[in-house]
Amino acid sequence: MTNTIPEVNPNARMELREAAEALGVDKSTIQRWTDDGRLKLGGIKQANNRKYWLGSELIRFWKSQY
Repeated sequence: MTNTIPEVNPNARMELREAAEALGVDKSTIQRWTDDGRLKLGGIKQANNRKYWLGSELIRFWKSQY
């Protein structure tokens, strides 16, 4: 995971790839952290049925790790 706070908009809805890039980890790591309950899923986009994470949740999670 990146050692600097992710520079993301707290209100952003980020898909898996974007969330992984923001935290500097692999997509499978984001999925595992979500499945484990350590990272909260923001919801599912209705238009394309894809999961998303909120920027504020990524920031909260990063701060909890450092």
